Amino acid sequence: MYEDTSGIQFNFNDIGYLTDRHDLRILNLSMLLLNKAQEQFGKLDNGVIIIESNQSVDDTVFSLRTALVDAGLAIPLEIEFGADAAGRRTRLRQTTLLVFGNPNVGTQLMQNRQEIGLDLPQKFLVFEDRKG
Repeated sequence: MYEDTSGIQFNFNDIGYLTDRHDLRILNLSMLLLNKAQEQFGKLDNGVIIIESNQSVDDTVFSLRTALVDAGLAIPLEIEFGADAAGRRTRLRQTTLLVFGNPNVGTQLMQNRQEIGLDLPQKFLVFEDRKG
């Protein structure tokens, strides 16, 4: 687990996890570009990866959003879970989910191995830990 002094963390499944889980080879340039974009956030490993951020949740989400768009990926959904909880008068530390992908790549992956749809589109979860 990684966290910075402000306690901001984020998680994602890397391309290695998806290719291993679904027995795929990285076949096209788009997947290689996605892998390259993810590498800037830290060491990649299979499974869920927790990487520290030295920025606030909002600044981390902004940085991720910018990097994803710059890499040519779409962000069809962004959920601020803390805001949703506040509407129900409950408390949740700041937590934002960014859902991203490339429909052209996802379609090719699902043509090869349809059950990869369970892991697509990919996601980043940025959250504030218990220390605030």
